[in-house]
Amino acid sequence: IPFIGNGETVSLEMRGTVDTGQNNNSITTYASLRSYNQADSDFSNNAGSITVNVADNEAPTISAIGDVITDINTATAAIPFTISDLETAPASLAVTALSSNTTIIPNANLSIGGADGNRDITITPANNQTGPVTITITVDDGTCTTTESFEVSVGNVWLGNTNDWNTASNWSTAIPSTTIGAIIPTSPTGGNYPVINADASVNNLGINTGAQITL
Repeated sequence: IPFIGNGETVSLEMRGTVDTGQNNNSITTYASLRSYNQADSDFSNNAGSITVNVADNEAPTISAIGDVITDINTATAAIPFTISDLETAPASLAVTALSSNTTIIPNANLSIGGADGNRDITITPANNQTGPVTITITVDDGTCTTTESFEVSVGNVWLGNTNDWNTASNWSTAIPSTTIGAIIPTSPTGGNYPVINADASVNNLGINTGAQITL
């Protein structure tokens, strides 16, 4: 540190890395300014210190949630998931949810239920809205957060029991037409993506990321 004259201000920045295994311990660091003729070992003049309390904290965990399909104007069933944390009781963890498209699914229509480590979410689309929406659930222990995202497909969704576009049982509502739209989800419940071998009409078409149509 260079020479400091009377009345001048100096600021010190101290950096360091805490060793592992120091949970609930405290670390005290010291700094002092000494006069020109003062011995290096004499910290009696203008000494200061700061104590840092060390607390280990692991981020909370949340189970994976699969993609969801729901018809237009239809709420989902309660979708279960589990949460946990090494330092915090599950009942004390804060759980919130956000929609990527609040026109189709408003945040106010995301209802978190359950208790302790067993939670659930019920999702209610806005009236007459269709399309894919990403829902992100956040678990917060007060220090760290963890998120889990999944996709909700709202509307006339391709189920994929077979690959035939014009089979009614492959659709959650009806075969698409000039007045009925269609959504092709990333993971159809029946495991098949649609194949169109004849003329087909659709009011509007949504193809989720990773989905496909064969013409």
